[in-house]
Amino acid sequence: MQNKDYLIVGHFAKDLKKHGSSLGGSPFYSGAIAKKLGWRVKVLTSFGPDLDIKDKKELKDFDIRCVPSSLSTTFQNVYKNGKRIQFLYQVSSLLSLKNLPKGWQKTSIVQLAPIAQEVKENMIYSFKESLIGATLQGWLRKQNENKEVSFSMWRNYKKFLPKINVAFLSREDIKNDINLFKKLAKFSNILVLTEGKNGATVFHQGEIKHFAVKKVKEADPTGAGDVFAAAYLIKFYKTKNPWQAAEFANSVASSSLKDISLNKESKKRS
Repeated sequence: MQNKDYLIVGHFAKDLKKHGSSLGGSPFYSGAIAKKLGWRVKVLTSFGPDLDIKDKKELKDFDIRCVPSSLSTTFQNVYKNGKRIQFLYQVSSLLSLKNLPKGWQKTSIVQLAPIAQEVKENMIYSFKESLIGATLQGWLRKQNENKEVSFSMWRNYKKFLPKINVAFLSREDIKNDINLFKKLAKFSNILVLTEGKNGATVFHQGEIKHFAVKKVKEADPTGAGDVFAAAYLIKFYKTKNPWQAAEFANSVASSSLKDISLNKESKKRS
């Protein structure tokens, strides 16, 4: 395919901050970078009237299809000693095959991007001509009675990982369990482990390579993994080289942390 359409399936999120809230979720962070790299961004998502996106300049020219919901997916991230404690307070509507607009199955790149178990896994089967990427974080999460997010093993990984061209997760997603990474890698075409300021590790066809990243000034790391994923998929689509894609994505992700537009906290109170 020759079109430059980049489809993201997943929820926008309301990220609660100390002095208000900001817009988050993979459609925001991945979409902003895909657009910056010259791609037409499509988003299948769900959010409620409590989330206002109309004035976000990063979303200008996005083709956004929203499944109606009475509320928006809402997170709060608390950082202590470099570690994140995450809370999930509410979740918007489920995203499934029936919600996919006609013609969107032929998108060049699709990123399945669950953040709260909201993307039905069988959507993978809709994209027979696309490069399929998936950020796995939302299929590896659950919340307890106190709304705190914790690890939950993806039950269907053996069935769906082989259908994904490039899968992404972070050390945080797997609680720093490298043995689990190797377990998931056995069923993956390409599996990328993002490691924040330490770069990324890529598994492909039995080979594992680590890619360091240049040191950058510390910034809010929220969204860096989504930026990395979009940059990786775009470079891989062009080159079919998993190693070059990692080097490119490292560079883009580290630069994005200095981009105020991707980390700017909304002045609007939640």
